[in-house]
Amino acid sequence: KNFRSKNELISFNNTFFSAVSEMLLSPLQRSVYESALNQKNNNKKGGYVSIKILEKNQKKELETEKIINEVLDTINSSIDRGYQQEDICILVRDNKQASAISSGLNEKGLSITSSETTAITNSKEIELLINLIKLKTDNSNRNAKFYIINFFKSTFDVKDEFLFFDEAINYDLKKFLKKLGLKLILDGFDKPLLEAVDFFVKSLDLDKNNNNPFILTFKEIVHKKVFDEGFEDAEFLSYWEKEKEKIKLSTKGSDLSVQVLTIHKSKGLEFPIVIYPFADSETYRKRSVKKWLPFSEEKDSINLLIPFNEGIKEYSSYFFDEYGLHVENQEFDNLNLLYVAFTRAEEELHVISVYPKKGSLASHSEIIRFFLEKNKKWKNTNSSYYWGEKTIKKRKKPTKKHQLIDFETKTINKENQQTYSDDKVRFGKLFHDFMSQIVSESDYKKAKLKMRARNDISQDLKQKILILSKKIIFNKNLKAFFSNEINTFCEKEIFTNKKSIIPDRIAFLNKKEVVIIDYKTGFKQKKDTQQIGLYKECLTEMGYTVLETILVYLNPSNLSVELVHNK
Repeated sequence: KNFRSKNELISFNNTFFSAVSEMLLSPLQRSVYESALNQKNNNKKGGYVSIKILEKNQKKELETEKIINEVLDTINSSIDRGYQQEDICILVRDNKQASAISSGLNEKGLSITSSETTAITNSKEIELLINLIKLKTDNSNRNAKFYIINFFKSTFDVKDEFLFFDEAINYDLKKFLKKLGLKLILDGFDKPLLEAVDFFVKSLDLDKNNNNPFILTFKEIVHKKVFDEGFEDAEFLSYWEKEKEKIKLSTKGSDLSVQVLTIHKSKGLEFPIVIYPFADSETYRKRSVKKWLPFSEEKDSINLLIPFNEGIKEYSSYFFDEYGLHVENQEFDNLNLLYVAFTRAEEELHVISVYPKKGSLASHSEIIRFFLEKNKKWKNTNSSYYWGEKTIKKRKKPTKKHQLIDFETKTINKENQQTYSDDKVRFGKLFHDFMSQIVSESDYKKAKLKMRARNDISQDLKQKILILSKKIIFNKNLKAFFSNEINTFCEKEIFTNKKSIIPDRIAFLNKKEVVIIDYKTGFKQKKDTQQIGLYKECLTEMGYTVLETILVYLNPSNLSVELVHNK
C-alpha cells in the first residue's frame, strides 16, 4: 500500500506502468510491474498529474530555454495556489541537466537549492570567454576560431557550412570578427585581461541581469588572479587548463528554496510537488562498453575484453544471448528510473517532454507516447494531458520558527543603481544595501559576487564595502548573530502600536530573546543611542527580551570597525 501519494497519482502510476511494462522483453521483469508494483490506494483523496509535450527544436539551447520557461510557469502556478517553494522538487537525469535548470531558473530570479556540484566548464558562455582570451593571446588560434564560429553560427544563414568554416578560420582577426558580425568586440582584444572579460560579457550580452552564477564566479576568479597574483592572459590560460575541472559551482539557496535533485538521489524521498522536465532519458546508451567474454564456446576458453555492441550478436549463440540480456537490463533499468521519478510526488506530478517520434522503450518520452497511444489519448500535435484536479491550498501561517508576536513586516525595496553626489552618503547607502542581503554568513559569497559584477561602483568603493562587511560578519563578537542556526530580520520595517521602525539587523536567538544590531557610517552621535533605544523599546513592548543592542561604527577611510554594546 502506498501511504505517500494521493489516490489520483497512485491510480495513474498503476495504469501507466501496467501498460508500458508490456513492452519489456523479459517475462520476469514484466511480472514485477504487473504484480509487485501495483500499489493499493489509501484514504488520501485527490491528486493531479500533467504531461506536457513541447515542440522539438533543432537548436538545443532554444529547446532548453522553452523547458525552463515551462518549469517556471509550473512553479509560479503552484505558488499562486498556496504552495511554498520548499514544497517543490525538480528531478533531472544528470548533473548537466541540474546545471541547466538551476542556472536558468536562478537567472530568472528564483532561489534554488541543488546538491549537485557542477563544473564551471559546463557553461557554454564560459567556454566562449576562454576561447576569446585564447584568440586574444594568439590571433591565429584555429581551435579558438572554430569554437567561436560554432557558438555564433546559428545567428546567421549558412548555405555551405564547410565552406563558411574554411573561409572564416583563415581570416585575420579583424576580418574574422567582421565575418561573424562581431566587430563590436574588436576593442576588447587590446584591453588588459580583466577589462577584456568585462567588455566581452557586456558587449555580447552574456549576462543581461548580472546574475549568471557561472559568469559571476568566472569574473571573481579572473579578478583574484589578476589582482592577487598579477596574472596576464597566457598565465591565466595556463592556470585554467590545469584547474578548470576542479572549479565547481554549487547552487545553494535557503531551506525555503525549490530543490533540484537527480532521480537517483531522490530515491526514498517524497515531495508535495514533483516536476520532471527533460523527460528524455535514453534507454540504449551508446557509450562504449567492454566486457570480459569467452573467446569461444569451448569449456576452457580464455576470456577476452571485447567491445560490447550489437555487432557481437553475429559471432556466436552465446554472444547473441548475452547481448539480448544486456538490452533487457537496459530497458528494465530505464523504466525503473522513470518509476522512481513518477512516484516521488505526494500531491502533484508535472512531466515536461519534447515531441517523441514514436512509442517505444527507447527513451522516457517514447515510453510516455506509447502509454498515451495505448489509452487512445495521443494527439499528433504538441499537447497537454491531465489526470485529476489541481490542489488549491490555504495560505500557510508562519511556523513557530518564523512567527513573531503582534507585528507585521514588509521588505523595503532598494534602488540599487541610485547614485549620490556625496561620497559618504553613497558609501552608507551601498553598505546598507549590501548588508541587507546577508541573512547568514553563507550569503556573503553570493553578495560579494554581485558586488564585483556591478559596473556603477568604483573598484575602490567595492573594496571598502567588502573589507568592512567581512570584518563585521566574521567578527568574534558578532559571528554568532550571522549563524545559519538562528532567524534574522535584515532591514525589515516593523509596525507596532502605530510606530514604525527599521533596524538594520534583528537576531532572534530563540522564541523570546533577541539582539539588535545597527550600522553607522558617520561619527558617533547621541541620536544613534536614542534610535537603537527606541528599537529596544518597541521589541520589548511586543514581548521580546532584548539581551543586547550593538552599534557598529565604520570608518571607510582607515577601514576600521568599532562596536558599542549596551545591555
